[in-house]
Amino acid sequence: MDDYERKYYEAEQFWKDNMVQDSINMLRIKATAGIIPEEVETLADIGCGNGVFGNFIQRTAKGIAITGVDRSEKALSFVKTDKIAGDIISIPLDSNSFDCVSCLQVLEHIPNDKYRGALAELVRVSRKYILISVPYKEKIDKNISQCPCCKTIFNSDLHLRSYDDLTIENLFDEFGFACIQTENVVKGTKYFGTEILGGFKYLFSKSVLGFQSPICPLCGYENEHFTVNISPIASVIDQNGVDESKLENGSASAFRNAIKKIWPKRGTPGYWIIALYKKMNA
Repeated sequence: MDDYERKYYEAEQFWKDNMVQDSINMLRIKATAGIIPEEVETLADIGCGNGVFGNFIQRTAKGIAITGVDRSEKALSFVKTDKIAGDIISIPLDSNSFDCVSCLQVLEHIPNDKYRGALAELVRVSRKYILISVPYKEKIDKNISQCPCCKTIFNSDLHLRSYDDLTIENLFDEFGFACIQTENVVKGTKYFGTEILGGFKYLFSKSVLGFQSPICPLCGYENEHFTVNISPIASVIDQNGVDESKLENGSASAFRNAIKKIWPKRGTPGYWIIALYKKMNA
């Protein structure tokens, strides 16, 4: 399975043409960059993908030296900072060698048997800070695929776990790093009645959305027609409580906007959560 999962991330569609740089993801990138402590001079971005975060930091924070680490050779071909091929379970960097270690949209993908080791590797490389971002209270069963060959059902993004406030707060406690700051990104609005309607829609709709993947991570069946479309992320976020009309200007009619001004509503937390951890004896 591990070999097929590695092949999954060699699909060029994930990384080319400024992928993960849509307006919603850039909100997350900018918010994450804003949390980096001013004293940080070196940063290792583990699981850097196509370098969207490191490339942004290099353009906007000239004083920080960035090194991106990813096991996907295809992803690394788009990285503009210093880079090195490597896996989070055995990061090819010296211990205590970077002021800050970032790991963004990665931890939700790590298999259970490698998860603690991955956290320990981030701790080993960091001199003082660890910066992570993950989906917040994600409903991972709302974005699933079924392989047409072996019939395996899996999350289309290969997400294996969900994160809440307690999980984030205690993530690195055993390693001597304390959570010192968190931020929810892409907050929204939930209108009265939409949770009930959404619940009925979810109950009576199919939960398996076809084969939305380049390759089956279990049997290796390949999807010759796979394409990446960044727009569905707005729909996924909307399922988690964000008013999609606020993310797409002009998408709602004047009448709909007028109704929304008077309809009962409440604020919702962000789709992503960012957390900064500091070594307690540093």
